Order: sequence, then C-alpha cells, then structure tokens
Amino acid sequence: MTSDEFINQVQVDWRNKLHARCTGEFLLEAYCHQVKICSQIALNCVEIDSHKRPDIVKITEMLNELDIDIGKIPQNGGHKTVSKMTMHNNKIEMKMVSKDITCPQHNINLRSGPSCNELEFDDAWETSSDVAEELIVGRIEEKEKIMIALLEGMSKKFVIFPIHGIGGIGKTTFARLIYNDPKFNCYSQVWVDVTRRFDLNKIRDSIIAQLSTKESLASEREKIHCSLVKLLSGKKILIVLDDLWEDNQFQIQELKDMIYHDKSNIIILVTTWSELVAERICTNLLPYKILPLTNDMCWDIIKQRSGFEDRGDKEQLMDIGQDIAQKCGGVALAALSLGFTLRSMNFDQWMKVKDSDIWNVPISNDLSMPNHVLASLELSYSYMSPFLKPCFTYCAMFPKGHKIVKDDLIYQWISLGFINPTKLLSNKQLCEKYIMQLLGLSFFQQLPPKEVVLEDLRNCDVLPPLGQLPNLSELVIRRMDSIRKIGDDFYGGNRTFPRLREFSLSHMEGLEEWTVPHSSREDGLNEPAFTELSRFTIDRCPLLRFKACLPPGARSLIISNSDQVLFSSCENGVHFNATKNLDVAHFEVPLHQWSLLRHLPPCLEGLRIEDCSDLTWSSRDIPQCLSSLWTLSVNNCKSSVIALPEWLGHLTYLWQLSVFKCRSINTLPESIQQLTCLRRLQIDGCPALVEWCKSEENSMKLSHIKQIELDGDQYFYL
Repeated sequence: MTSDEFINQVQVDWRNKLHARCTGEFLLEAYCHQVKICSQIALNCVEIDSHKRPDIVKITEMLNELDIDIGKIPQNGGHKTVSKMTMHNNKIEMKMVSKDITCPQHNINLRSGPSCNELEFDDAWETSSDVAEELIVGRIEEKEKIMIALLEGMSKKFVIFPIHGIGGIGKTTFARLIYNDPKFNCYSQVWVDVTRRFDLNKIRDSIIAQLSTKESLASEREKIHCSLVKLLSGKKILIVLDDLWEDNQFQIQELKDMIYHDKSNIIILVTTWSELVAERICTNLLPYKILPLTNDMCWDIIKQRSGFEDRGDKEQLMDIGQDIAQKCGGVALAALSLGFTLRSMNFDQWMKVKDSDIWNVPISNDLSMPNHVLASLELSYSYMSPFLKPCFTYCAMFPKGHKIVKDDLIYQWISLGFINPTKLLSNKQLCEKYIMQLLGLSFFQQLPPKEVVLEDLRNCDVLPPLGQLPNLSELVIRRMDSIRKIGDDFYGGNRTFPRLREFSLSHMEGLEEWTVPHSSREDGLNEPAFTELSRFTIDRCPLLRFKACLPPGARSLIISNSDQVLFSSCENGVHFNATKNLDVAHFEVPLHQWSLLRHLPPCLEGLRIEDCSDLTWSSRDIPQCLSSLWTLSVNNCKSSVIALPEWLGHLTYLWQLSVFKCRSINTLPESIQQLTCLRRLQIDGCPALVEWCKSEENSMKLSHIKQIELDGDQYFYL
C-alpha cells in the first residue's frame, strides 16, 4: 500500500466514524482535513531516510498552519469555527474526570474511570488542575506574598492581577496554588483556558457554564451577555484566565468590560508570557513577574525525576547533573522532561546531554519560549525510541482541551502501524508502556478523579461507594432509572465525601428514599457526610424524600420539579446548619406545607421562589429560618397569586426584595412598611404592581426604601 492509499484509507475510516457525530458537512470536512495532514506528518516522521524526516520545529509549523486553515473553514449555522476535534466513547456512560496535577506543565492530562480511560490534551506549556503544595518546588513563599497583596486588594470591587513569565516556568501551577487557597473557599470560582486564538465568546460561555448549573440555550449575543451579568451580580467571584496572548488594547478592554460588575467583588488572575499583555490588562494591582527557579531547585527536580538517589554512580554524576540543571534556565518544564529522560541513561549519555550542541543552536524565534526550554524538549525527543516518536508526534495533532478514550488512542496507534509487537509484549502492552513513558516526560499526566458523572446507567440499581474518593469535588448523577434508594452503600464508611463541593442529582424518576448520615456520637463515628459541600442541586426527582436529613453542609440548596423533597421531615430535629441560600422552582406544593423549612437554620440569608401557586402562611407560624432572610426573590408566579403575603412583615432583616414576571400580582402587603432594613426593591415584568408602586399614596409606603427599580427605571429616596 502506498502512502497516498494509506492516508485515503485512514480518512475513510475516520469519515465513517465521525459522520454520525458531525452536525454539518463543513465540520466533517474540517475533521477529515486534520486527519489527512496529521497522517502525512506521522508518515514523514517514520521515513526510512532520517534526513527526510521533519524536525520538531517543522512539525510545529505544519500544525500551526493546520490550526489557522481549520479556523478559516466557513461556519455552518450557529457553529463556531472549528479548532479542535472532540472524541469520546458513546458506549460508556460512566466517566471520572481528573483535574489534580503533580507537575507544573503538561501536554496531556490523563482521565481515568472504572470502565474507560481518557486522555485530555493540553498545550505543552499549560496545565489546568489542582496542585498539591508539597509537590511544588520554590513557589510557596512567592505565593504567600501574592496572597497578602490580593487580600489587601479585596477592598476594591474589581481586581485584575496578571502573572507573567516565559513558557514552562510554572505560571499556571502558581495560579492554581492561589486558586486553591482556603481563603477563597467562599468565592465562586471559574477557570478558563484562553489559548492563542482569542475568542471572547468562548471565554464568556465558559464563565457562564461554570457559574450556572443550567446550560444557556440563548444564542443571541445580547441575551447571553444579560445572563452573564445576572450570574456575576452580587457575588464574590475568583476567575482565572490562563494563557492570555491577546495584546490588542481594544480586545483587552472589551474583555474587562464583559467581566466587570459594579455590584460584585471580582478577582481575576491572568497568566501570560507577555509583559505587554500583563501591563495592559492589570487593574488595581501591578503585574507580577514569576521568577525562574534557582539552579539548586532545578537540580532537585532532576534528581527526583531521574531516580538519582537510587543510582550506584550518583557521585560521578553529581557535577554533570548540576551542569545540566544550570542549562534548564530555571524552567520547571525543562527540568521535568530532562529528569525523566536521564533516568535510563548511563554516565556517557549524561555527558552527551550536558555537552549537546542543541543547547547553543537557535531553535525558534518564538519569544514566549526561550531557547533553553525548547532545547531541553528537543533533547528529550531525540532520545525517545524510534517506535515511540511517531506515537508522540501523532498526539501533537490534537488541540488543547481534547479528550480521548485511552483505548481509542491505543487502537489508533496500532491501526496506523506505529506499534511493532515483540515476543515479550503484545501491541496493547507496548502502547501501555509508551503511555507511561510519555507520562514520565510530562507530555501526558495521570491524575486522581475529581469529578464523577454517572449517567444513563439504566440497569444499575446500586450506587458504588463514591464517598470514599478522597479528592472528589464534583459529583453528577442523572437518569439512573433503576435506583430506588440511596443508603449506606453509597458512603462506604466514615468520613465520606470529605472534599465534595458540588453535587447534582437530576432526572432520577424512580428514586424514592435517601438516607444521609449525621454525627450522633462523641467518638467521631458516624461523622456527617458532605462537610465541604457548597452547592447541592436536586432536579426532576418527583418521588424523592429524605429519610433523615439533607446533606447538612450544603450552603446552597437548589430544588426544582421535585415536590416530595419539600415534604421531607428530618429525624431527631436535625438541621442543615450550613445552608445559606435556598432556590426552589417549578412546584405545586403550597408554601405552608413545606416541612423542609422547619429544618433549615435560623441563618438562612437568601430565598428564591419560582413558578409557585400558593405563597400563603400563617403569620403566627412562620418558620424560624425565614426570620433571618436578607434577600427574597419571587419569580414567574402562577395567576392564582395576586398579592404578596402579609407575613413579609416578619422578615425584619430583609435587605432586598425582588419580584419578576408575576403579572397577576397587583399589590404589596401593608406590612412592607415594617421592613425598616429594606434598602432595595426590584420589580420587573409586573405591570399592575409597577402601577401600584407609582401611585402617590403607595409611594409614601415605600419611602423608607433607598433604591427602587421599576421595569429598569431607578428611583432613589434620600
């Protein structure tokens, strides 16, 4: 088979595989174009004549040209330009998404699950995951200085703090240390990978997706912008914009304007290689230039990655290794890749690395990547086995953020003829070995599970003991029709879900009962689960009631289309002592029948009610939790609700009252005059109520309210 025939066959195979997944002909052609070019690159890399093989610089240039060409493909309908190819295994519905990292820079993040393994492809100079401080060399003291500056800057409503430095030096890892600091636990957190091709829409959509539990169906830019404004409003938010390249002053200003909100406390960390970008985007804090590691720090990394302390010839290698560390120029990525490369080398090979001409030959004009960084990477590449090189080069075709099932990647390597089995190892065993080598070189990275999604496992009637995953921070369970009860099997023992922060339970049509353990003994047994839970969402679980209590640590509780949950009555008078915000939507249960409110703490700060039919409650029987409310929002009430209830007068701490799209409500209760702490009243989409407020007689009843917004018009009382 000739090269052209081989490439055509690969294209045909991929076209058949992708045809069912692509929503338009342009998208399909874009993918097939990528396959053709990258297959050609891969074949060139295994040319018998080594002089005809492209070097790493040529490969990078070809891939960059491919990225530009793909971006120019015409758009089809609402689809954006194509810049990456996303692949997944549709037959596998259970997956674990990994985000924790142990190294400062990566090419690929490894994602694993009980039924499949996935690889996530990132730019070689980036990473996007949690970082264990004890595994970071030389950055902890710097981080503390930055934290002091950020904490001082919190008095300002809007701070943009850029971190800049050369590629591979550890900007993203440094940003992660700050992002994961406990001082920001009370902030809503967003992480956005920006990439070289600046796309304001993608940045906005990523922020919306991470701040909202619902995917926005709006396509018009104005509507989406409005949804972002609402999500930003009145919150404390930490946003990381990782790897910003755009230096156009107007684009940067548009980005700043998009994220700014005058009623929020927003801190934005920006990582960039460009000092110019850092200077242009900084706001209220000066940019910080991340310093190179010392030679000793680089040597520590190399010793760790090369297994230096276990070598018998370490005394002879000491001076050589220190010279190599010095050539790394203080860049962690260089030390990491070289350290693993040196692991299997003898004395003479260490000398060859130290004295290589690559250190002195200009490799690229890319200002973001100094020569010593590229030299270290090229050395690592040059010492790869001939069979590993085409596998590595093939992976370079995948763009940042790409996720692929590990077994799929192995299959592709084998089908492309990159793997030659030996007498000792099968094709698959060799592929596993190659993946481990790329992991060691920091081109791949294996990470512990942090997010688990259980979806469409319709024959599964028992949940696995997910409570024993120590690093799990996000859990989604949906459309598992055979689950009737959630009990002890789900927790698996004591100290369950110690780091879980977000939990979403949706479309569980058959789920009837859930028992949540709570602390009842002084010896520490039966400790409460979900102690770090900040957001708990229940959606479309029509039969679910909680037998004991809801997760006691849930600070924000969102209930939608799940009436029976509102009838839950907890045993032994247990309270959800951490709940600060309650959001209830789409229900038929009258408010006075919500047993759940009896078990919320008297420190509830926010209540949002949407699509209700009955807000009545006896003023003598108001739940204690409502007396502490600061904000109350009533939205889309049914036509049966014609007035807000008199019990509002008992909410003596209420600071803000919002009524949206309740067309049948035509009056506020007389008791609103008792709300002496009320400072803001918002009414929108309620024509009869707006007219009531504008009348001279009724406006006097509202004179104690400093700010009133009626259909967007603001009125202030002094």
